[in-house]
Amino acid sequence: MKWTLIVLGLLIVVFVAGALLTLKSHGSNGGSCPTCAADSSASPTAASIRSEINRIRRHAHLKPLRADPAASDLAEAHSASMARSGRLVAVPTKDIDPFLHGGPKGDAYQVVVSFSGQPLPSTGQIVSYMMRAHHGRARTRGFLNPNHNRVGIGIAYEPSSVWATAIFITVPK
Repeated sequence: MKWTLIVLGLLIVVFVAGALLTLKSHGSNGGSCPTCAADSSASPTAASIRSEINRIRRHAHLKPLRADPAASDLAEAHSASMARSGRLVAVPTKDIDPFLHGGPKGDAYQVVVSFSGQPLPSTGQIVSYMMRAHHGRARTRGFLNPNHNRVGIGIAYEPSSVWATAIFITVPK
């Protein structure tokens, strides 16, 4: 009887540990989940990138981000500028400042990425790469920041490259 209880206890521990490892590797915690994988065949657009970001946020039980027209215009212009110059650079602080809305509750976080060569990346690949930006800090400071409620996304294409900018902002209510 004593050995039966010990074996049963060990089985429960192994089962719980396996369940916790499965949850840890799930998409909402930084791993990849085959049931949640993004459609890799989609051609990247600002709308598809925002949709993928919101899918990830829903998976993490966060509210979706709404498109911010002014931030989208800035992100689009910045992506086009990077594509023309061939240089990956941050959005200038002077251009981000208006999104801080002058108050302590305003917040902005930007992510810029580029891809070159063939084949060009899918929407899922762009979002995945953006989330790993800034040594992984983009994931928590931008994508999964529960305070952010708007996003502006810009994407620019050159013959063999893609340039993308995402500006996550918190608009005080």
